[in-house]
Amino acid sequence: MKQLFFNEDLNHFIHTRAINDIDVGEAEILAFIDQYKDSGITDFVINTSASMAWYPSKRGENILDHYEKLVKQGRVRKDDSGIAKSLKLIHRIYREKNLDIYQMWIERLRMIGIHPWISIRMNDIHYYNDKDNILHSDFFHSGKNIRRGDHRPYSNQYDMAFDFMNEEVRYQCMEIIKDALETFDMYGLELDWMREIYSIRIGKEYEGQKVINNFMEEINSEVKKAEIRYGHTIKIGVRLPSTPQKCLALGFDFFDWVENGYVDLITVTPRWSSSDNLMPLDLWKKILKNTSVTLAAGLEILIDSYNRPGRKYMYNSFETAVGTATGYYGLGADAVYLFNYMDGVKGKYYTNDLELCTNPDLYLRFLNTVADNEACYKSKRRHLVTFNDVFAPGINEYAPLPLKLPANKDKSSIEYKYLRLPTGEIDQSLTPYFVIGVEKGTAVDDLLVYINAVKTESFFKTELPMPCNPDLEYYAYKMQNNKKIPEVSVIEMGTAGNDIIIHWAEIRLI
Repeated sequence: MKQLFFNEDLNHFIHTRAINDIDVGEAEILAFIDQYKDSGITDFVINTSASMAWYPSKRGENILDHYEKLVKQGRVRKDDSGIAKSLKLIHRIYREKNLDIYQMWIERLRMIGIHPWISIRMNDIHYYNDKDNILHSDFFHSGKNIRRGDHRPYSNQYDMAFDFMNEEVRYQCMEIIKDALETFDMYGLELDWMREIYSIRIGKEYEGQKVINNFMEEINSEVKKAEIRYGHTIKIGVRLPSTPQKCLALGFDFFDWVENGYVDLITVTPRWSSSDNLMPLDLWKKILKNTSVTLAAGLEILIDSYNRPGRKYMYNSFETAVGTATGYYGLGADAVYLFNYMDGVKGKYYTNDLELCTNPDLYLRFLNTVADNEACYKSKRRHLVTFNDVFAPGINEYAPLPLKLPANKDKSSIEYKYLRLPTGEIDQSLTPYFVIGVEKGTAVDDLLVYINAVKTESFFKTELPMPCNPDLEYYAYKMQNNKKIPEVSVIEMGTAGNDIIIHWAEIRLI
């Protein structure tokens, strides 16, 4: 068994109940936590704050005071939108029913044996251009010279992120952190730098490392004060990009934090648009060797082969999510961290169908499976070639697909290209296949495929369940499960005929 971290989004509980017209009371608040009893979750991470708190905080702005101010100013939306409903519901819960959601959750989590964490979004920019959006404080919209892209006209949403080189930005964030530490008796405090990791003025990232290091030292000091008040240790966790190079290039010198004992947990993760099946967890594990820091691998709800033009976002299935988790364990992760795997209500995940989170039996089976590395190894699953969605200046991006294999009709010098796929251990009960996806009508008779230095001898046309791209045709190459398949497979492909473009690739275990 391993640790399983579960992140509960800032507004998921309120939003999903509000749009389904559920009048939340004590029973609903506690039932939400009770569903995770015996689920395999060891650590439950409650996101309570972004640029303001979603509870009646004493420091800084909070959602309740913000809502009442909007009412007085006549800025509350009169429509039946999720935003309007969510504001009314959270106000009713706290102000009319006098119920404290997060305190109730923390107490209940301890009762059922799960560690309660509090998570702070350090630099959230959701709906950055909507002045009436419930996620943002007045400071977010009124501050001057506080954004990382203020030196030129804004060109994308990340230009609107706070610049932590600015002292006022750090002060506002520290107030939120102090209030959380003063309000909640937590097992751990998570600093979610992945919302957003773009937190330093462009071109100032290396100068910014010292600023962030000092800020982390200040946070550690506040946590130590809280430990004295509560009479127990409080762990500190951070969410960071997938590679050490990206962390440093974006201004985050985690080496300093580890050396000085500022962090107990590092979660490496993609941002959002796809799970990343090739995060260098083996490298992270080497870096953290001989430390007490827990290495968690962030597993996102979305997955795809690459950022195709006009793409529709696809959700993980049981098989693809378990596949990703198993690969993480194989590379050395101490824990899996689930992000955006919150529960569905009345058959809907937010407003979309997603069986993994809306089928209670499947949901519980999934959670218990990804919490157990041995169960993962024995499970039917899919290991997809994916991409990483975090950009850092000067750092190469990992996006192997689409993979173009150049024509070589005379077969004189075939150019082979490579894919690398971590699978973790493969149980002998499973039959492995390497599956490719190509555009319809593409001839693959001349495609040569070697897997771990063994040539595949035959292939057949097949179909894939979702997630996949329905406009592609899929072909499967059987692999021999002879106890010799390494935990990381390397696939070589070349063509002895026409150009072939690979748009999808996976190892499927059935």
